[in-house]
Amino acid sequence: MDRRGFFTCAGGGLAGTVLAAPASARTASAAAPVVSTYITGLARVAGNALPPAGTEVVLQRDLSDLYDPHALSVSTADGERLGRISPIHSRMLEPFVAAGYSARGWIEQGKGGSQLRISVALTREAGDA
Repeated sequence: MDRRGFFTCAGGGLAGTVLAAPASARTASAAAPVVSTYITGLARVAGNALPPAGTEVVLQRDLSDLYDPHALSVSTADGERLGRISPIHSRMLEPFVAAGYSARGWIEQGKGGSQLRISVALTREAGDA
């Protein structure tokens, strides 16, 4: 699906949030990012170290969250859970994930602080309707 079709589905609301991906991040995902967000409820991975910038992450619906029906969990490609994305962004992205889009992203270069930032891209297989 091309960007025009995606933004039409989103009602044009996401059109202003498209960000340019860093050159190193473009290789991690073929799609352009639609949002830059941060991980909440950050869980430390094995060895108490955070994944480095450029690490690919996968977003999936988190049906175990009873308080937020739009919650999206963030995991590494190896399946290690890192946390969830912020509620304001999960509310915007979860309907697309529920409709069959694949939400992948990559960890952005850190700017200090305790938040781990990620860029998220949505893709859909060519055979999906």
